[in-house]
Amino acid sequence: MNILDKIIAHKRKEVAKLKSEISLKSLIESPAFKRDSISLRASLLHKNSSGIIAEYKRQSPSKGIINNNATIEDVTTGYLEAKVAAQSILTDFHFFGGTIVDLMQARTI
Repeated sequence: MNILDKIIAHKRKEVAKLKSEISLKSLIESPAFKRDSISLRASLLHKNSSGIIAEYKRQSPSKGIINNNATIEDVTTGYLEAKVAAQSILTDFHFFGGTIVDLMQARTI
């Protein structure tokens, strides 16, 4: 089994567990559910778009920790200053060391 297969298998178990713990109704009633979404398509197709999707991840399954000193605030601010079209914030903890808090913090910048 290669690393991608391991990630997929682990994520399927994780998603199944979360589905059993959190109801669809509670997700729909959460405050963030009704917020305006940001269109990736529109960002990429905008006439002044860089076309770049920048990624933030704390670690990689093959290389380990990438930069222990970089904060989500610093990286996100740098990406915004570089005028990337979009950002991908990895929230998987097991393989990439991320959390949902990373995504929540990136959304506030």
